[in-house]
Amino acid sequence: MYIVSFLLISFKLLLFFYEFSYASDTISSSNFISDNGKTLVSKDERFELGFFSPGNSKNRYVGIWYKNIPVRTVVWVANRINPINDSSGMLMINSTGSPVVVMRQNITVVWSANSTKEAKSSVVLQLLNSGNLVLRDEQSSGDGLGSYLWQSFDYPCDTLLPEMKLGWDLKTGLERRLSSWKSPDDPSPGDFTCGVELQGNPEIVMRKGSNKFYRSRPWNGIGFGGPNPVFEMNFVNNEDELYYTFNMIDKSVFSMIVLNKTSNLREQLIWSETTQNWNVFSYVPRDHCDSYVLCGAYGNCITTQLPICQCLEGFKPKSAGYSDWSQGTKDRPKMKIVVIVITTTATVAGVLVLIVGYYIYKCRTNLEAIRCIHISLLCLEHQPNDRPSMSSVVLMLGSDNTLPVPKQPGFLMDRIPQLEPDSSNKPEFSSSNKVTISLLEAR
Repeated sequence: MYIVSFLLISFKLLLFFYEFSYASDTISSSNFISDNGKTLVSKDERFELGFFSPGNSKNRYVGIWYKNIPVRTVVWVANRINPINDSSGMLMINSTGSPVVVMRQNITVVWSANSTKEAKSSVVLQLLNSGNLVLRDEQSSGDGLGSYLWQSFDYPCDTLLPEMKLGWDLKTGLERRLSSWKSPDDPSPGDFTCGVELQGNPEIVMRKGSNKFYRSRPWNGIGFGGPNPVFEMNFVNNEDELYYTFNMIDKSVFSMIVLNKTSNLREQLIWSETTQNWNVFSYVPRDHCDSYVLCGAYGNCITTQLPICQCLEGFKPKSAGYSDWSQGTKDRPKMKIVVIVITTTATVAGVLVLIVGYYIYKCRTNLEAIRCIHISLLCLEHQPNDRPSMSSVVLMLGSDNTLPVPKQPGFLMDRIPQLEPDSSNKPEFSSSNKVTISLLEAR
Protein backbone atom coordinates (compact mmCIF):
# COMPACT_ATOMS: atom_id res chain seq x y z
CA MET A 1 0.00 0.00 0.00
CA TYR A 2 2.79 2.41 0.92
CA ILE A 3 4.60 1.60 -2.32
CA VAL A 4 1.49 2.36 -4.38
CA SER A 5 0.92 5.65 -2.55
CA PHE A 6 4.55 6.60 -3.03
CA LEU A 7 4.37 5.88 -6.75
CA LEU A 8 1.14 7.86 -7.07
CA ILE A 9 2.62 10.88 -5.29
CA SER A 10 5.79 10.63 -7.36
CA PHE A 11 3.76 10.53 -10.54
CA LYS A 12 1.79 13.63 -9.52
CA LEU A 13 5.02 15.45 -8.66
CA LEU A 14 6.53 14.53 -12.00
CA LEU A 15 3.38 15.71 -13.75
CA PHE A 16 3.50 18.97 -11.76
CA PHE A 17 7.12 19.64 -12.69
CA TYR A 18 6.34 18.68 -16.29
CA GLU A 19 3.57 21.29 -16.38
CA PHE A 20 5.73 23.83 -14.53
CA SER A 21 8.63 23.40 -16.93
CA TYR A 22 6.44 24.45 -19.81
CA ALA A 23 5.03 27.45 -17.92
CA SER A 24 8.55 28.92 -17.66
CA ASP A 25 10.24 31.38 -19.99
CA THR A 26 13.01 29.02 -21.15
CA ILE A 27 13.53 25.72 -22.94
CA SER A 28 16.80 23.85 -23.32
CA SER A 29 17.99 21.20 -25.75
CA SER A 30 16.44 18.50 -23.54
CA ASN A 31 12.82 19.66 -23.86
CA PHE A 32 10.50 21.28 -26.39
CA ILE A 33 7.18 23.06 -26.94
CA SER A 34 4.53 20.97 -28.66
CA ASP A 35 1.20 22.01 -30.14
CA ASN A 36 -0.89 20.88 -27.19
CA GLY A 37 -1.55 24.19 -25.44
CA LYS A 38 1.86 24.43 -23.73
CA THR A 39 3.58 27.81 -23.97
CA LEU A 40 6.54 29.89 -22.86
CA VAL A 41 5.69 32.91 -20.70
CA SER A 42 8.00 35.83 -19.96
CA LYS A 43 8.89 36.36 -16.30
CA ASP A 44 6.66 39.42 -15.96
CA GLU A 45 3.85 37.52 -17.76
CA ARG A 46 3.53 40.23 -20.40
CA PHE A 47 4.30 38.01 -23.40
CA GLU A 48 3.54 34.42 -24.32
CA LEU A 49 4.87 32.08 -27.01
CA GLY A 50 3.09 29.10 -28.46
CA PHE A 51 1.21 27.64 -31.43
CA PHE A 52 -1.81 29.48 -32.83
CA SER A 53 -4.10 29.78 -35.87
CA PRO A 54 -4.77 33.31 -37.19
CA GLY A 55 -8.27 34.47 -38.04
CA ASN A 56 -10.32 31.81 -39.79
CA SER A 57 -7.27 29.82 -40.89
CA LYS A 58 -6.65 26.26 -39.72
CA ASN A 59 -2.90 26.52 -40.34
CA ARG A 60 -0.66 26.45 -37.28
CA TYR A 61 2.14 28.89 -36.54
CA VAL A 62 4.58 29.58 -33.72
CA GLY A 63 4.06 33.13 -32.53
CA ILE A 64 4.44 35.60 -29.67
CA TRP A 65 1.48 37.57 -28.32
CA TYR A 66 0.47 39.66 -25.32
CA LYS A 67 -0.56 37.22 -22.59
CA ASN A 68 -2.94 39.22 -20.41
CA ILE A 69 -4.81 41.05 -23.18
CA PRO A 70 -8.19 39.48 -24.00
CA VAL A 71 -7.83 40.37 -27.69
CA ARG A 72 -5.07 38.05 -28.89
CA THR A 73 -2.49 40.35 -30.47
CA VAL A 74 0.30 38.50 -32.24
CA VAL A 75 3.50 40.55 -32.49
CA TRP A 76 5.88 38.03 -34.06
CA VAL A 77 5.57 34.82 -36.13
CA ALA A 78 8.38 32.30 -36.62
CA ASN A 79 7.20 30.16 -39.54
CA ARG A 80 5.14 32.88 -41.26
CA ILE A 81 6.14 31.59 -44.71
CA ASN A 82 5.72 27.83 -44.01
CA PRO A 83 2.65 27.01 -41.90
CA ILE A 84 1.86 23.58 -40.44
CA ASN A 85 -1.47 22.11 -41.52
CA ASP A 86 -2.07 20.00 -38.39
CA SER A 87 -1.20 19.91 -34.68
CA SER A 88 2.02 17.94 -35.05
CA GLY A 89 4.36 20.90 -34.72
CA MET A 90 7.17 21.21 -32.17
CA LEU A 91 9.53 24.04 -31.23
CA MET A 92 12.87 22.66 -30.13
CA ILE A 93 16.63 23.20 -30.14
CA ASN A 94 18.31 20.83 -32.57
CA SER A 95 21.69 19.10 -32.24
CA THR A 96 23.54 22.06 -33.76
CA GLY A 97 22.17 24.41 -31.12
CA SER A 98 19.65 26.24 -33.32
CA PRO A 99 15.96 26.67 -32.53
CA VAL A 100 13.75 25.00 -35.12
CA VAL A 101 10.06 24.34 -35.75
CA VAL A 102 9.48 20.81 -37.03
CA MET A 103 6.57 18.56 -37.99
CA ARG A 104 6.56 15.55 -35.71
CA GLN A 105 5.45 12.86 -38.20
CA ASN A 106 8.38 13.11 -40.62
CA ILE A 107 10.64 15.54 -38.71
CA THR A 108 10.36 18.10 -41.53
CA VAL A 109 11.92 21.44 -40.61
CA VAL A 110 9.52 24.26 -41.51
CA TRP A 111 11.51 27.04 -39.85
CA SER A 112 14.97 27.44 -38.37
CA ALA A 113 16.97 30.24 -36.78
CA ASN A 114 20.54 30.04 -37.93
CA SER A 115 23.08 31.75 -35.71
CA THR A 116 26.42 32.95 -37.03
CA LYS A 117 27.84 33.09 -33.50
CA GLU A 118 29.44 30.08 -31.85
CA ALA A 119 28.14 28.94 -28.46
CA LYS A 120 30.65 28.32 -25.68
CA SER A 121 28.36 25.94 -23.80
CA SER A 122 24.90 24.42 -24.09
CA VAL A 123 22.25 26.87 -25.21
CA VAL A 124 18.75 27.84 -24.08
CA LEU A 125 15.87 29.59 -25.81
CA GLN A 126 14.32 32.31 -23.64
CA LEU A 127 11.33 34.65 -23.97
CA LEU A 128 12.27 38.00 -22.41
CA ASN A 129 10.01 40.57 -20.79
CA SER A 130 10.48 42.78 -23.86
CA GLY A 131 8.89 40.14 -26.10
CA ASN A 132 12.27 39.26 -27.60
CA LEU A 133 12.89 35.53 -28.12
CA VAL A 134 16.63 34.96 -27.70
CA LEU A 135 19.08 32.09 -28.05
CA ARG A 136 21.96 32.36 -25.57
CA ASP A 137 24.60 30.38 -23.75
CA GLU A 138 23.08 28.67 -20.75
CA GLN A 139 25.88 29.98 -18.52
CA SER A 140 25.57 33.60 -19.70
CA SER A 141 23.29 36.04 -17.96
CA GLY A 142 21.85 37.21 -21.26
CA ASP A 143 21.55 40.78 -20.00
CA GLY A 144 22.88 42.43 -23.14
CA LEU A 145 21.88 42.35 -26.83
CA GLY A 146 25.46 41.59 -27.84
CA SER A 147 25.52 38.39 -25.79
CA TYR A 148 22.71 36.74 -27.75
CA LEU A 149 23.52 34.11 -30.36
CA TRP A 150 20.24 34.88 -32.13
CA GLN A 151 17.18 37.05 -31.38
CA SER A 152 13.73 37.51 -32.88
CA PHE A 153 14.10 41.31 -32.67
CA ASP A 154 16.50 41.05 -35.63
CA TYR A 155 13.72 39.57 -37.76
CA PRO A 156 10.56 41.66 -37.18
CA CYS A 157 7.25 40.92 -38.86
CA ASP A 158 4.56 43.61 -39.00
CA THR A 159 5.05 44.95 -35.45
CA LEU A 160 7.67 47.17 -33.84
CA LEU A 161 7.81 46.80 -30.05
CA PRO A 162 9.62 49.12 -27.62
CA GLU A 163 13.40 48.50 -27.72
CA MET A 164 13.18 46.86 -31.16
CA LYS A 165 15.45 48.34 -33.83
CA LEU A 166 14.19 49.42 -37.23
CA GLY A 167 17.19 49.82 -39.50
CA TRP A 168 20.58 48.36 -40.35
CA ASP A 169 23.52 46.54 -38.84
CA LEU A 170 26.15 48.04 -41.15
CA LYS A 171 28.80 45.49 -40.13
CA THR A 172 26.82 42.41 -41.19
CA GLY A 173 24.45 44.03 -43.69
CA LEU A 174 21.41 42.87 -41.69
CA GLU A 175 18.30 44.96 -42.36
CA ARG A 176 15.50 45.04 -39.81
CA ARG A 177 12.39 45.93 -41.80
CA LEU A 178 8.65 45.64 -41.10
CA SER A 179 6.40 43.83 -43.56
CA SER A 180 2.64 43.54 -43.22
CA TRP A 181 0.61 40.34 -43.12
CA LYS A 182 -1.00 39.39 -46.41
CA SER A 183 -4.37 39.18 -44.67
CA PRO A 184 -5.81 38.65 -41.16
CA ASP A 185 -5.77 34.90 -41.96
CA ASP A 186 -2.29 34.82 -43.50
CA PRO A 187 0.79 36.18 -41.66
CA SER A 188 3.13 35.64 -44.62
CA PRO A 189 4.91 38.83 -45.79
CA GLY A 190 2.72 41.26 -47.73
CA ASP A 191 3.78 44.02 -50.13
CA PHE A 192 3.33 46.80 -47.55
CA THR A 193 6.75 47.44 -45.96
CA CYS A 194 8.48 50.01 -43.78
CA GLY A 195 12.18 50.54 -43.16
CA VAL A 196 15.07 52.98 -42.89
CA GLU A 197 16.65 53.60 -46.28
CA LEU A 198 20.37 54.26 -46.63
CA GLN A 199 20.96 57.71 -48.09
CA GLY A 200 22.62 61.01 -47.25
CA ASN A 201 19.89 61.99 -44.78
CA PRO A 202 18.28 58.69 -43.68
CA GLU A 203 14.48 58.63 -43.46
CA ILE A 204 11.82 56.06 -42.62
CA VAL A 205 10.19 55.02 -45.89
CA MET A 206 7.00 53.05 -46.52
CA ARG A 207 6.49 51.16 -49.76
CA LYS A 208 3.79 49.25 -51.60
CA GLY A 209 5.79 46.71 -53.49
CA SER A 210 8.65 48.68 -55.05
CA ASN A 211 6.72 51.98 -55.07
CA LYS A 212 7.58 54.51 -52.39
CA PHE A 213 4.40 56.12 -51.08
CA TYR A 214 5.45 57.74 -47.78
CA ARG A 215 8.58 59.02 -46.12
CA SER A 216 9.11 60.57 -42.72
CA ARG A 217 10.50 63.98 -42.00
CA PRO A 218 14.26 64.14 -41.43
CA TRP A 219 15.41 63.39 -37.88
CA ASN A 220 15.57 66.67 -35.91
CA GLY A 221 17.33 65.38 -32.79
CA ILE A 222 14.06 64.76 -30.92
CA GLY A 223 11.97 62.86 -33.43
CA PHE A 224 10.76 62.90 -37.02
CA GLY A 225 8.30 65.64 -36.08
CA GLY A 226 7.54 67.26 -32.73
CA PRO A 227 8.09 65.85 -29.22
CA ASN A 228 5.91 62.94 -28.09
CA PRO A 229 4.39 62.82 -24.58
CA VAL A 230 3.95 59.02 -24.56
CA PHE A 231 7.25 57.58 -25.77
CA GLU A 232 10.84 58.55 -26.38
CA MET A 233 12.38 58.15 -29.81
CA ASN A 234 16.02 57.50 -30.58
CA PHE A 235 17.86 57.55 -33.88
CA VAL A 236 21.36 56.05 -34.06
CA ASN A 237 23.60 56.69 -37.06
CA ASN A 238 27.25 55.66 -36.78
CA GLU A 239 29.76 53.48 -38.62
CA ASP A 240 28.33 50.28 -37.10
CA GLU A 241 24.57 50.81 -37.03
CA LEU A 242 21.78 52.91 -38.46
CA TYR A 243 18.43 52.41 -36.77
CA TYR A 244 15.36 53.93 -35.12
CA THR A 245 13.86 52.72 -31.85
CA PHE A 246 11.39 53.92 -29.24
CA ASN A 247 10.80 53.40 -25.52
CA MET A 248 7.72 54.02 -23.42
CA ILE A 249 7.94 56.80 -20.84
CA ASP A 250 5.48 54.88 -18.66
CA LYS A 251 6.73 51.28 -18.74
CA SER A 252 3.36 49.95 -17.59
CA VAL A 253 1.68 51.11 -20.80
CA PHE A 254 1.36 48.58 -23.63
CA SER A 255 2.16 50.13 -27.00
CA MET A 256 3.36 49.02 -30.41
CA ILE A 257 3.74 50.23 -33.99
CA VAL A 258 1.91 48.09 -36.55
CA LEU A 259 1.59 48.04 -40.34
CA ASN A 260 -2.15 47.89 -41.03
CA LYS A 261 -2.57 46.08 -44.33
CA THR A 262 -6.28 46.88 -44.55
CA SER A 263 -5.87 50.65 -44.36
CA ASN A 264 -2.23 50.87 -45.55
CA LEU A 265 -1.34 52.89 -42.47
CA ARG A 266 1.52 52.67 -39.98
CA GLU A 267 -0.29 52.94 -36.65
CA GLN A 268 0.94 53.62 -33.13
CA LEU A 269 -1.43 51.65 -30.87
CA ILE A 270 -1.91 51.93 -27.11
CA TRP A 271 -3.88 49.44 -25.03
CA SER A 272 -6.78 50.93 -23.06
CA GLU A 273 -7.77 49.18 -19.84
CA THR A 274 -10.98 51.20 -19.86
CA THR A 275 -12.24 50.15 -23.29
CA GLN A 276 -10.34 46.84 -23.30
CA ASN A 277 -9.20 47.56 -26.82
CA TRP A 278 -6.29 48.96 -28.83
CA ASN A 279 -6.64 52.71 -29.44
CA VAL A 280 -4.89 54.44 -32.33
CA PHE A 281 -2.57 57.08 -30.85
CA SER A 282 -1.16 58.27 -34.18
CA TYR A 283 -0.86 57.11 -37.76
CA VAL A 284 0.80 57.93 -41.08
CA PRO A 285 0.09 58.91 -43.78
CA ARG A 286 -2.24 61.42 -42.08
CA ASP A 287 -3.86 62.71 -45.30
CA HIS A 288 -3.39 62.82 -49.07
CA CYS A 289 -0.64 65.42 -48.75
CA ASP A 290 1.49 62.87 -46.86
CA SER A 291 1.62 60.73 -50.01
CA TYR A 292 5.09 60.68 -51.55
CA VAL A 293 5.57 63.12 -54.51
CA LEU A 294 1.80 63.44 -54.90
CA CYS A 295 2.19 66.87 -56.50
CA GLY A 296 5.49 66.17 -58.23
CA ALA A 297 8.60 68.33 -58.29
CA TYR A 298 8.08 71.94 -57.09
CA GLY A 299 4.42 71.20 -56.39
CA ASN A 300 2.75 72.41 -53.20
CA CYS A 301 0.07 70.24 -51.54
CA ILE A 302 -2.64 72.12 -49.62
CA THR A 303 -5.48 69.99 -48.24
CA THR A 304 -7.86 72.98 -48.06
CA GLN A 305 -7.48 73.83 -51.75
CA LEU A 306 -9.09 72.36 -54.86
CA PRO A 307 -7.19 70.85 -56.46
CA ILE A 308 -5.01 70.02 -53.46
CA CYS A 309 -1.90 70.31 -55.65
CA GLN A 310 -0.81 73.88 -56.32
CA CYS A 311 2.17 75.39 -58.11
CA LEU A 312 4.79 77.47 -56.42
CA GLU A 313 5.08 81.07 -57.58
CA GLY A 314 6.61 81.28 -61.02
CA PHE A 315 5.67 77.70 -61.99
CA LYS A 316 2.86 75.98 -63.85
CA PRO A 317 1.85 72.27 -64.23
CA LYS A 318 3.84 70.25 -66.74
CA SER A 319 0.84 68.12 -67.70
CA ALA A 320 -2.36 69.54 -69.15
CA GLY A 321 -5.33 69.91 -66.84
CA TYR A 322 -5.40 69.36 -63.08
CA SER A 323 -5.84 65.58 -62.80
CA ASP A 324 -2.22 64.44 -63.16
CA TRP A 325 0.43 66.15 -61.05
CA SER A 326 2.95 63.30 -61.09
CA GLN A 327 5.16 65.17 -63.57
CA GLY A 328 5.35 68.15 -61.24
CA THR A 329 5.62 71.77 -62.36
CA LYS A 330 7.89 73.83 -64.58
CA ASP A 331 9.00 77.45 -64.90
CA ARG A 332 6.58 79.83 -66.52
CA PRO A 333 7.79 81.16 -69.90
CA LYS A 334 10.41 83.78 -69.26
CA MET A 335 9.47 87.28 -70.40
CA LYS A 336 11.91 89.64 -72.05
CA ILE A 337 11.37 93.18 -70.91
CA VAL A 338 12.67 96.09 -72.93
CA VAL A 339 13.61 98.86 -70.52
CA ILE A 340 14.13 102.27 -72.03
CA VAL A 341 15.58 104.82 -69.66
CA ILE A 342 15.64 108.45 -70.63
CA THR A 343 18.81 109.97 -69.29
CA THR A 344 17.05 112.99 -67.92
CA THR A 345 15.90 111.97 -64.41
CA ALA A 346 17.18 108.50 -65.27
CA THR A 347 17.73 107.47 -61.65
CA VAL A 348 14.07 107.57 -60.65
CA ALA A 349 12.79 106.15 -63.93
CA GLY A 350 15.34 103.34 -63.91
CA VAL A 351 14.55 102.27 -60.37
CA LEU A 352 10.80 102.29 -61.05
CA VAL A 353 11.17 100.20 -64.18
CA LEU A 354 13.32 97.63 -62.39
CA ILE A 355 10.70 97.32 -59.65
CA VAL A 356 7.91 96.87 -62.18
CA GLY A 357 10.04 94.41 -64.12
CA TYR A 358 10.42 92.27 -61.00
CA TYR A 359 6.66 92.28 -60.52
CA ILE A 360 6.16 91.20 -64.13
CA TYR A 361 8.35 88.17 -63.46
CA LYS A 362 6.34 87.31 -60.33
CA CYS A 363 2.98 87.63 -62.08
CA ARG A 364 0.78 84.52 -61.99
CA THR A 365 -1.67 85.48 -64.77
CA ASN A 366 -1.53 87.32 -68.08
CA LEU A 367 -3.78 90.08 -66.71
CA GLU A 368 -1.31 90.76 -63.90
CA ALA A 369 1.56 90.86 -66.39
CA ILE A 370 -0.33 93.31 -68.67
CA ARG A 371 -1.05 95.57 -65.68
CA CYS A 372 2.64 95.61 -64.75
CA ILE A 373 3.61 96.47 -68.33
CA HIS A 374 1.04 99.30 -68.27
CA ILE A 375 2.60 100.68 -65.10
CA SER A 376 6.08 100.45 -66.65
CA LEU A 377 4.89 102.56 -69.60
CA LEU A 378 3.67 105.20 -67.16
CA CYS A 379 7.11 105.18 -65.54
CA LEU A 380 8.66 105.88 -68.96
CA GLU A 381 6.56 108.89 -69.86
CA HIS A 382 8.54 111.36 -71.94
CA GLN A 383 7.96 114.26 -69.58
CA PRO A 384 9.30 113.66 -66.03
CA ASN A 385 6.29 115.40 -64.51
CA ASP A 386 3.98 112.83 -66.10
CA ARG A 387 5.75 109.90 -64.46
CA PRO A 388 4.22 108.49 -61.25
CA SER A 389 6.09 108.79 -57.97
CA MET A 390 7.62 105.80 -56.17
CA SER A 391 4.72 105.64 -53.70
CA SER A 392 2.18 105.82 -56.53
CA VAL A 393 3.84 102.88 -58.29
CA VAL A 394 3.70 100.81 -55.12
CA LEU A 395 0.00 101.65 -54.76
CA MET A 396 -0.68 100.71 -58.40
CA LEU A 397 1.08 97.36 -58.02
CA GLY A 398 -0.85 96.50 -54.89
CA SER A 399 -4.35 97.44 -56.03
CA ASP A 400 -6.79 96.94 -58.89
CA ASN A 401 -7.54 100.65 -59.38
CA THR A 402 -7.97 101.94 -62.92
CA LEU A 403 -4.67 103.11 -64.40
CA PRO A 404 -4.25 106.33 -66.39
CA VAL A 405 -3.57 105.97 -70.09
CA PRO A 406 0.06 106.73 -71.05
CA LYS A 407 0.29 109.93 -73.08
CA GLN A 408 2.85 108.50 -75.48
CA PRO A 409 5.22 105.54 -75.65
CA GLY A 410 8.36 106.06 -73.67
CA PHE A 411 10.57 105.20 -76.59
CA LEU A 412 9.03 107.85 -78.94
CA MET A 413 11.33 110.78 -79.66
CA ASP A 414 10.50 114.31 -80.79
CA ARG A 415 11.52 114.76 -84.38
CA ILE A 416 12.39 118.24 -85.65
CA PRO A 417 13.09 118.44 -89.36
CA GLN A 418 16.01 120.70 -90.25
CA LEU A 419 16.94 121.73 -93.76
CA GLU A 420 20.51 122.32 -94.77
CA PRO A 421 21.13 125.10 -97.31
CA ASP A 422 22.92 122.85 -99.86
CA SER A 423 20.68 119.83 -99.36
CA SER A 424 18.04 118.50 -101.64
CA ASN A 425 15.43 119.19 -98.98
CA LYS A 426 16.02 115.75 -97.36
CA PRO A 427 14.69 115.89 -93.77
CA GLU A 428 17.06 115.18 -90.92
CA PHE A 429 15.85 114.16 -87.50
CA SER A 430 17.32 114.90 -84.12
CA SER A 431 16.27 114.33 -80.50
CA SER A 432 16.43 116.60 -77.51
CA ASN A 433 17.10 113.66 -75.18
CA LYS A 434 19.77 110.97 -75.09
CA VAL A 435 18.36 107.47 -74.98
CA THR A 436 19.77 104.23 -73.53
CA ILE A 437 18.09 100.94 -74.41
CA SER A 438 18.73 97.89 -72.21
CA LEU A 439 17.40 94.38 -72.70
CA LEU A 440 16.59 92.58 -69.42
CA GLU A 441 15.62 88.93 -69.26
CA ALA A 442 13.90 87.60 -66.14
CA ARG A 443 15.68 84.70 -64.48
